[in-house]
This record gives sequence, structure tokens and C-alpha cells, in this order.
Amino acid sequence: MVIQRSPLCPLYELKRIAKQHLVIRPPEAVVRLLGAVGIDLESLSIAEQHGQVVRLVQARREQDFLGCVRVGEELWDAYRISPRDAVLICCHNFGLKQILILARHMDLG
Repeated sequence: MVIQRSPLCPLYELKRIAKQHLVIRPPEAVVRLLGAVGIDLESLSIAEQHGQVVRLVQARREQDFLGCVRVGEELWDAYRISPRDAVLICCHNFGLKQILILARHMDLG
């Protein structure tokens, strides 16, 4: 369910931070995220899988934004990755240079 229509964090900022500080939660979300865009995981190492998810986040555009959704107690920005799937992105700031981007999968079906 969409809570608000404007992103919590600007997309350019999410992309900048995601290059170095992206964590995928839960870990099995990698399979669903990459499967949604047709990437075969069999031939990829864990590092390559993580790199593919970073590229998936980097490829998002402003028009892919669906809205802000609540998952548990947290609000996440939702971006469409396929007609039936979205990547949820949440930014946590822990101080001056300690910023973490979390990504997870959401089924739109």
C-alpha cells in the first residue's frame, strides 16, 4: 500500500550511495530481484550477484518510482523493475559518513 507519492530520498542520492553501501535484505531477495529482470544466477558468484543488484538500482529512473510503502515499521521507496516486480530501497544515515542503502524485492502481482 502506497503511503506517500514523493520519494523519501532523491534517486540520484540513492544511486550515489548504493555504489558502495548497498545491502540486500533478506539475502534471498537477490534471487527474486535478479530473476525478475531475467538474470540467471547459476553462473554468477555472490560478488557478481551483488554487483548485478547494484546495477539494477543504478538503472532506475524517476519515472520508475511507484511511491512510498510501509514494510513493518519502516518506509521504503518503491521502484518498478518489471511489470510485476519492484525493488524497495531504504536509506539509513548513521552519522557523517556512515550511510547504508537497503534493497528488497516486492511482488506487484
